[in-house]
Amino acid sequence: MQQLSLLIVMLAALIIPIIMARFKVSSIPTAIAEIITGIILGKSFLNIVNPNWTLNMMSSMGVIMLMFLSGMEINFDLFRKTPGKKRDSKSPVVMASQAFGLIIAAALIIAIVI
Repeated sequence: MQQLSLLIVMLAALIIPIIMARFKVSSIPTAIAEIITGIILGKSFLNIVNPNWTLNMMSSMGVIMLMFLSGMEINFDLFRKTPGKKRDSKSPVVMASQAFGLIIAAALIIAIVI
């Protein structure tokens, strides 16, 4: 059964980009389509693919690769202030820090109340 599950996952990973290219689906990225296909084939929906050690290792490597490639696409120049150019809004780093602090404060208040 392990080999069949691995075969199904590999065929899905091969077929999904081909189908998307054939029907010219460009509204969603291929990685998202493959994640949705994995959810459909996995135990969350159809339960066709049974998890095993090999698939768990492949999924971990896939998540690591996805995070690495996402990090490579970040343009860090957007986080730097350009001299002589006045911005109307705050820096994204400052806004993210404030949002994080607000979430932590709200969680602490809710924890104390409960």
